Amino acid sequence: TGKYITPYNVNSRISIVDLNDVAAAAARILTQPGHDFAIYELAGPQALSQNEVARELSSSLKIPVAAIEQTRESWRENAVKNGMDGYPLQTLLQMFEYYDKFGFVGNSTTLHNLLNREPTSFHQFLQNHLNSGEYWLPMDKRRSCQFNFGMEALPILFHSQTNQFMKYLEKDGLKFLNFWWNHVGD
Repeated sequence: TGKYITPYNVNSRISIVDLNDVAAAAARILTQPGHDFAIYELAGPQALSQNEVARELSSSLKIPVAAIEQTRESWRENAVKNGMDGYPLQTLLQMFEYYDKFGFVGNSTTLHNLLNREPTSFHQFLQNHLNSGEYWLPMDKRRSCQFNFGMEALPILFHSQTNQFMKYLEKDGLKFLNFWWNHVGD
């Protein structure tokens, strides 16, 4: 049985956004007029619980996958053991605490309007990636999955709001752009 482990309640609902949708929206915002001083909150079309994510993974991968809640203390210990500390560690722990209490649900209308199409569902996201022969984001093999997920994937997947995106760029723009170019961009 596969395990989909989250450091927050498996019933928490999150509006997961496909990175390709974020990239397409960003391309439009950055290359077309009319977006000066605009702030866009981007959300995926479904507010899925982590149990629902696990069920969708099971269906798409054709193997049983169970959503399992990991304690945040256990997650923290593992993250520290793998080199994460300071601001990133504290920010992720606060984010997980928020997800545990409130989830992270948004409205996909803004993304729909920016794309001029329906945003990609989680099911379609999985099918697109499984059919492409590419498996997720190729991450730094020298780092743990938790480190890569926490430091690279999470800021992109769950912080697709423009103000968060800009804060990340301001903090370490070159690292972000290199990561995006090498792992996400075409």
